[in-house]
Amino acid sequence: MRQVIRRFLKHLEAEKNASVTTIESYQYDLHKFDAYLVKRLGNRFLPGDVYRDHIRDYLMWLAEVGHQKPNGPSARARALAAIRSFFKYAHRAGLLRDNPAADIPLPKIRMGEVPALSQEECDRLLRSVATNPSPFRKVRDRAMIVTFLLTGARLREIVHLDKSDIDLYQSTIRLHRKGGEVNILPLADSAKIELKAYLKQRRRRSRTRALFISCRNQRISRGTVWYLVKKYLKKSRIKTHGMGPHALRHTFATLLLNQGENLRVIQSLMNHKSLATTARYLHSRSQELVKAVNGLKLLGG
Repeated sequence: MRQVIRRFLKHLEAEKNASVTTIESYQYDLHKFDAYLVKRLGNRFLPGDVYRDHIRDYLMWLAEVGHQKPNGPSARARALAAIRSFFKYAHRAGLLRDNPAADIPLPKIRMGEVPALSQEECDRLLRSVATNPSPFRKVRDRAMIVTFLLTGARLREIVHLDKSDIDLYQSTIRLHRKGGEVNILPLADSAKIELKAYLKQRRRRSRTRALFISCRNQRISRGTVWYLVKKYLKKSRIKTHGMGPHALRHTFATLLLNQGENLRVIQSLMNHKSLATTARYLHSRSQELVKAVNGLKLLGG
């Protein structure tokens, strides 16, 4: 089984041109699934030894127990997506007579509130960065967080930015999206100011092509960025549950919506394939809209 998983991951890289993030995610979920099956089927089993009930039992186990804690619908859906893709590959490769994962439906994910920061919370977050005693970290972290907030970039897109992706003269930023797609987006004036200040400090430290670098003058890691954002959110006394780098991306869309931009513009800037995905931001404002309407009063009533 593990050997076939390795072949599948190489197939994703070589033939499907999958992103590093996708491959790492599939590898994580499939290794966890394999570890679960080892306890039931022993160390030596093949994909053909896995039946539909094994997969259904695993999903139930994820929901009730999980590897560290019970998994919600989103995590289970991600795990099943990896399992379905793996068995589809194994079936097409002739390693299976039937695909045991073919008809298992993805868990239903309820439309929930999209975690995002208010304008006031954005200000608090940036003030917390300003307290960093290291001049380099202060200017780097501020530029990084402002780039998150004013471009809607994903974590991996921030990490993979090169210096050449920033054009301060044309006021653009080039984001390397999922599946190898590249988008050139406008860069807000306030983002330009922060990036210019950071690049001035950075120029003295490293010649590497990476835009955001660590204190060791290497491309900053995803784990480091995730840790820094969570640290500053906590320091700002912003509710951290569900808040992280992706919440900064959501904040970009929410700020645009509050500014009166239409959903099609936001969809393009966020690189959403479906308008329904962008429409989540309308749903997340439902309580705010209800409060606003309830505050209306008519004279003579």
